[in-house]
Amino acid sequence: MLDKQAVKYYRTLRIPAKISKISIVLYIVMLALLVLMYLMHYCIGKAIGLEKLYTVLTIHIVVWTITPLLLKITIPYIKPRQSVNAAFFLLVPAVPIEIASSFAYMPCLGYVIIPLLGVLFIRSFTSSRLKSYIAVLQCLVIEFLSILFIDAMELYSTVTRIALALLSLSMALYFSETISYKNDMPVYKIASSWLKAMMMNDDEELSKIFSDIGTYERIDTYVMLFDQGRKSIALTVPLIHFGPFRTAGSAAFPHLMDKIMSSSNIVPIVFHSAGSHERNLVSFSESLNLGKVIAEKIISKENFVEETIYEPFRVRNTLFDAFVLQTSSTVFIVLSTPIRGNDDIPYQVQLEAERLGQRYGFSNVVIIDAHNTEGGTINDTSKYLETIIAALSKSSKQCTKTGVGYGEALVKGIVEGLCTNKVKVVAIQCDDALYGIVYLYGNNAKIGLRDMVRRLAIDLGYKDAEIVTADDHSCSGITYD
Repeated sequence: MLDKQAVKYYRTLRIPAKISKISIVLYIVMLALLVLMYLMHYCIGKAIGLEKLYTVLTIHIVVWTITPLLLKITIPYIKPRQSVNAAFFLLVPAVPIEIASSFAYMPCLGYVIIPLLGVLFIRSFTSSRLKSYIAVLQCLVIEFLSILFIDAMELYSTVTRIALALLSLSMALYFSETISYKNDMPVYKIASSWLKAMMMNDDEELSKIFSDIGTYERIDTYVMLFDQGRKSIALTVPLIHFGPFRTAGSAAFPHLMDKIMSSSNIVPIVFHSAGSHERNLVSFSESLNLGKVIAEKIISKENFVEETIYEPFRVRNTLFDAFVLQTSSTVFIVLSTPIRGNDDIPYQVQLEAERLGQRYGFSNVVIIDAHNTEGGTINDTSKYLETIIAALSKSSKQCTKTGVGYGEALVKGIVEGLCTNKVKVVAIQCDDALYGIVYLYGNNAKIGLRDMVRRLAIDLGYKDAEIVTADDHSCSGITYD
């Protein structure tokens, strides 16, 4: 994926949502402010003549009118309102400079700043060096007209304008070329393909880039299948991450598995494993291929072995809370961080769990990231080891009477944070006790929500329950609107 500097750069392209919604109004207000300022200069101090006033106002109005049109022509896939947002982003920084320069009797000098942002902005959206020079050309035209019709070729003003314009152009071109490649990755090409995916739902270019910079790797998938004939449940843990967003890469993988297996009598519950965006699949087609292979293996029960299941249990410490499912050879460890929250558990934790599992006699140890409490990532692998060792070393009684139940329901209305309003619940019976898994198609949950849902389940008669989300990225990501 992208290095931290590239990600930080992309984030500078964002316009806060609250500003975006009223950007057209703000855009007009800023232009009106400039017009009013020069009218005041004329009416109060007579610092500017009538003929020059007409020229200055004409240049300002033309610039603020034509900039959104230029951006729309240069970046065809953006919407009209988005072109106004972009023009607002480019021109507003010129306003304070323009206010200051008006008192120095050099109107329209603020537009020398356009290349500093314009070159980066246009090149990020188009990945075209040539198109980005439109911002340079716009600046030069404005300052050339100002020298001719406002300054009347006056030496001091001419030299000042040329010097500041050249400084702005030099800085823009320098920074533009400096960040064009990071870690041998084409930053602008990635940026433009990412923006197309976000704004047009077209991830073809982005998938090609991911394919070019991706690596081949064996992907293990662990399945605990409760085979009940008419309705079976497959607890499925592919060692991939569901990202980056929407349908790009493997972001929609849990939804894809639901669709692939919808015609079978097996319901997949696709858990989030350890790992972050470095474990995204490179394209939707790769996700589709993997999903079909997994579904085929589950439906055919190829290489499945019948095993004894043991009573689910918990292990806790001051940081982690683990819900543990054990069979004769396999351990599923569902990790939560209820107090301080967590994001993606590092993939190294899965590797450490596999290593420790061999020591305790388990063939398969699987880390499931419950992703149920919002918080910053705990990157220190050593902090997870105590909980994993406790889960592997503790034993529980064998279930003599077992069963599994499944239910799903749609939540009415719009629920913030859910990509799909469907809620899945799996009930596992061990003798006379019920254990529940509540599965949500969300990215994470606020601190406290998990505990509230667990209490509700326990009040309904469950001995224990865990809440998990898919870390669903199919409806997440940054949108420009």
